[in-house]
Amino acid sequence: MSIHIIRADLSDLPFYVDLIENTANPEPKVGKGLDKAIFDKAGPTMLEERKKIGHIIPGDIAITNAYGLNAKKVIHAVSVAWTDGFHDEASCVQKCYHRSLAAAVDYMHNHQMLSVSIAMPLIGTGIYQIPIEVSLPLAVSESTQFALKYNMEIFLVVFNEASVSAMKKVFPVEEHLTYTESREILEYEYSGT
Repeated sequence: MSIHIIRADLSDLPFYVDLIENTANPEPKVGKGLDKAIFDKAGPTMLEERKKIGHIIPGDIAITNAYGLNAKKVIHAVSVAWTDGFHDEASCVQKCYHRSLAAAVDYMHNHQMLSVSIAMPLIGTGIYQIPIEVSLPLAVSESTQFALKYNMEIFLVVFNEASVSAMKKVFPVEEHLTYTESREILEYEYSGT
């Protein structure tokens, strides 16, 4: 198993994964930020499929085909907006990560695959304003638990400089960071035994 933290555009990954997690709008319409970028890249057919699913409650997920994205499926995970940290925001974000990773495992088993790969954003850190310092440790914790049990390759994708700076505060050990200039991706890799 392996977990990578990379700097890239999740809607335009420079490599292929089995599943991409999207920070989704609870309603079957295109939101802003990453949600818009995902739908724009996937094409209009994904929105039609998403409309058939309907409303998704916060903390839950739904799955569609990926269409024009570098993946087979998209997991639409719905966060909540940050209020003050005392309204179960972290719990909702944790559920998003947990359910998305469980869906990736189910996908692997249902398709009789030996391993599965998933790329995930830092849930809720854009439009919903979940602090990166809240979302990132939850992402790593959930990812580690799943990666220790299952043969998974997990990519936690950060996009802007603020996310990279926050990531370095959570992971201050510089020897774990390598810069891949050819792909302009910042990478932290955790490989378990």
